[in-house]
Amino acid sequence: MRTLTCLLFCLLFSCSDRSASAPAASTTPGAEAPATIPFDRKLGDDPAVNFIKTAYARIEDAYESNGLQRKRFAFNCGDLLGRFELHSEGDEVVLAIGEYKDGTQRTVTDRWYFRDGELIFQLSENNTWQLEGPPRVDSNGNTIPGVKNTTHQYRYYVSEGKVFKSLKKKWENYTYRTDNVDPEAVPFEEMPKTDRLPFQYTLAKSVIAADSVNCDFFTKVE
Repeated sequence: MRTLTCLLFCLLFSCSDRSASAPAASTTPGAEAPATIPFDRKLGDDPAVNFIKTAYARIEDAYESNGLQRKRFAFNCGDLLGRFELHSEGDEVVLAIGEYKDGTQRTVTDRWYFRDGELIFQLSENNTWQLEGPPRVDSNGNTIPGVKNTTHQYRYYVSEGKVFKSLKKKWENYTYRTDNVDPEAVPFEEMPKTDRLPFQYTLAKSVIAADSVNCDFFTKVE
């Protein structure tokens, strides 16, 4: 009994000492870590790129707050099913969005940003998926196969009708993993210098001019 009392005494004082020496949790308001600034909104050392990023942020803010007028077109070009959107301020298109699936496992998305009627930035994304990895069971008891998604992303910075900087990156995500990479953390690779506009811009120009999607574009590039 005496031995048990000594043990309890020691445990109580041991816990008490640890509690006293443990730092108190911060209760300072607003102590959360600052949010990461997305790459396309983060300004750097290049004034020309910063100019485009500032214009991009303004257009995106207007788009996300439903502050732009929108025209939408669905299209079916053989095996290609997609949509196209034109977003305008007054009579001027400032953002065009194209997305299509090619009937297999690929989805292509392009976003074009304009200032004074001229292209200043294109953001393109090519996503493919394939069955891979262990299946999982959802909340309804259905078995869902494992999937690997691969994304290729491209950025084109344009001035006076010519590309002066282009970047690319690639990442993979898996439905069966919990440690997937954050796309914002994937580094960019500089692409070979070229002043030619991306070929997808031809599609955007034709849709803006005709208010419709011309399937001949896909016949030429496929």
